Amino acid sequence: MSRSVVGDTLFTEGHAQPELEADHWIQCDRCSRWRRVPPNVAEAIEDDAEWYCEYNPNRPFASCEVPQELTNEEIDQEAAEAEEERQNLPKLPAVWQLIRGNYYSHRKRKQQDEDDIMVCSCPPPWRGGDGCGPNCINRMLCIECTEDFCPCEDKCNNQMFTRKQYAKLAVRRAGPKGFGLYAEEDVKAGQFLIEYIGEVLEEEEYTRRKQYYIQNGQRHFYFMNIGNGEVIDACRKGNHARFINHSCEPNCETQKWMVQGELAIGLFTLRKIKAG
Repeated sequence: MSRSVVGDTLFTEGHAQPELEADHWIQCDRCSRWRRVPPNVAEAIEDDAEWYCEYNPNRPFASCEVPQELTNEEIDQEAAEAEEERQNLPKLPAVWQLIRGNYYSHRKRKQQDEDDIMVCSCPPPWRGGDGCGPNCINRMLCIECTEDFCPCEDKCNNQMFTRKQYAKLAVRRAGPKGFGLYAEEDVKAGQFLIEYIGEVLEEEEYTRRKQYYIQNGQRHFYFMNIGNGEVIDACRKGNHARFINHSCEPNCETQKWMVQGELAIGLFTLRKIKAG
């Protein structure tokens, strides 16, 4: 269960973000109505915690039987006005740095031994094959083929992480939910969208950093468990995948792939998604 509140999800480095005293809007997990709550109440709610109207300190709206104070359109308009006011504040440097690949903070990137490379048996297109299509053994095992070792050579279609064959995506405001990731083109079911990239941390550093974020009042986290005692943190360094939102009815999923000897996380569609 995800939690969405009005307000942006970007933080700044070296300066404290000026606080706006505007209330937040929280959606009830039972009736799906949006309720206005004070900032301190919204900040105390864990991202995966359920929240119901009766928890609302604003007692006239503390029941699922009571209509919303504002319509969804009016809430979006209020969020837009708050964003405009925020834009008029002094500009502060962005916290996160766009990177093209995972940054390993505690070790060097693994170098594959030739004996460890999984080589598929797909016939190349010039022999009637489909270039490592759905029946490629590596693809079925969520392993990328390795360049120079695949029998399909440059016609291999199973190197989407390495070749960064991302869908056309854009980061835009998502109404009361802050920022979100939008498709700029129609995408089909099962399509690779983008790799989730960030700093790869060992478990001890992940625990330390999480406590640091909490102590500094940060409410939004960008952690993704990659396995083998390592976690990706896309808070300070990452790519546009960090803006994807949680949903109770998701249209995407994460998949773990082996890419050149390292585990990688990719976002794949569960169904067709239209542009926008």
